[in-house]
Amino acid sequence: MPLPKLGLLGKLKGAFGFGAKEVVEVIAEEAVEVAAKASGQLLAAPARLTQKGLDHIVARHWFGSSAKGAGKFSQNMTVKQLKSMINQTTTKGVFRPNTLNRVGTIAEYNFGRTIGTNISGRAASNLRVVIGPNGNVITAFPF
Repeated sequence: MPLPKLGLLGKLKGAFGFGAKEVVEVIAEEAVEVAAKASGQLLAAPARLTQKGLDHIVARHWFGSSAKGAGKFSQNMTVKQLKSMINQTTTKGVFRPNTLNRVGTIAEYNFGRTIGTNISGRAASNLRVVIGPNGNVITAFPF
């Protein structure tokens, strides 16, 4: 006697004990990941902060930097805190393509507290992280 056709959801439920809701959630997550990979965007994964990226951030966005037109981190910011904030932003933040046809992805996250100043010198609680297509941090700054 042939087995009844169960369809994908039925097969997964029977094989793994998942309910339809769980299966649909997994399929949706996989579809988003496939679409993001196809578009070149990164998904919620910590970006790598290289020495080159850190050097840029310190030169342009660290408290006391003389760089004009750039958000600056608070005076008490440490490299350890910066790394933690970058990880949080690149795992929990909102993602969009980089601007002006530049490669990479922008991740943004609101920390709900002042982390520095924006380009206008006002208190900023958001962090923007620009991530290259290789997963390395290009820059990060308060805005």
